[in-house]
Amino acid sequence: AAAVAAAAAAARVRVSLRCAPPMPSLPMVIPERGQSERDLAQRLNVPTVVVARLSGSVTLLDGGGRKVEIGLGIKSRRQRLVAVGWCRLRPSAGGSDEVWEYLGLAERTLREYQAEFPSVFAMLLCKPRADAYSLADAFPAPEAEAGWGPTAGILLPPKGGAAAGDEGGEDPAGPAARLRALKAWLEGTGSRDAPLVPADMLRLSPTSVQRAEAELRAMAA
Repeated sequence: AAAVAAAAAAARVRVSLRCAPPMPSLPMVIPERGQSERDLAQRLNVPTVVVARLSGSVTLLDGGGRKVEIGLGIKSRRQRLVAVGWCRLRPSAGGSDEVWEYLGLAERTLREYQAEFPSVFAMLLCKPRADAYSLADAFPAPEAEAGWGPTAGILLPPKGGAAAGDEGGEDPAGPAARLRALKAWLEGTGSRDAPLVPADMLRLSPTSVQRAEAELRAMAA
């Protein structure tokens, strides 16, 4: 018996455990404010269908009949896709319907769109559900009566500039030039570079991710 006890004592192993510190909790990220399609349309003083079309797809036919996309492309209602940081789909709750919500970046971009290219908004006001639009629809010639009309200030050539048909080349305020300016402006908004993800999946915007990473770095310092 004494030999067994001695063997058991010799076989004992001492194990030391060190508890790792708990992982820090993620910082709280302030939710970004969103507004419904209807509310945003009221703020822009346009019908809801104009916001719905411009945030998705609007097809323009250029002078050669080629299709040009002039919508922001930040959502696809049919495919249920949304651009991260631009808009989201609020799920139905308590019997209410789903709601498309737009974040601040979307509102600022649509406001700038409206200020820079009001004739596109006027086109959608007149024909909101057309499958495609012509250059003349998007950039009509100014009215003959002393240039009156909502788009005359943009479409009239600048003082000292060449008018349509004059020598010196293309009218800088003509439809083709305006379309090039619109395409360049759209590229600069960043909406075409925003990743589209399924609307049913939860995604943090890049701004929220950056804010959370900054707070985590501050906690670790």
